[in-house]
Amino acid sequence: MKTNFFNLVVIAFLFAACTDTDTSTRLQGTYEGVFYRVTNNVKGESSNVTLNFSDDRYTGTSSIVKYPALCEGTFTPSSEEIHFRNTCMWTAEFDWTLILDGTFKVTRTADEIVLAKEINSSNGDYYVLRKQDGQTSR
Repeated sequence: MKTNFFNLVVIAFLFAACTDTDTSTRLQGTYEGVFYRVTNNVKGESSNVTLNFSDDRYTGTSSIVKYPALCEGTFTPSSEEIHFRNTCMWTAEFDWTLILDGTFKVTRTADEIVLAKEINSSNGDYYVLRKQDGQTSR
């Protein structure tokens, strides 16, 4: 009888541990907020941004042309990071490090999500966003 109970506990634990999708990493819908760059510990100009996430694709706009450079691409989230892959063509007359591309650290609160691409402790890019339509970002 002890063996059956133990097996039942193990099976219950395995079922509880299995999930189809980790909803804490899922981004869906429209997020609005600000973008800013920190250079040598000095916060630069802020730009109003909108990012739309649908399945594994994103699109974005900014109130300042190419600051940041938002267009469209794909994204892959994980528990603490999100990897963006820009799929747009860009001209050469601006700082291409402003293109939404690469890996960003993700920090979530009840009503906000922060995407951070930190070069070092004094330099980085930050998106501070809120989920629209009255839904939380989780």
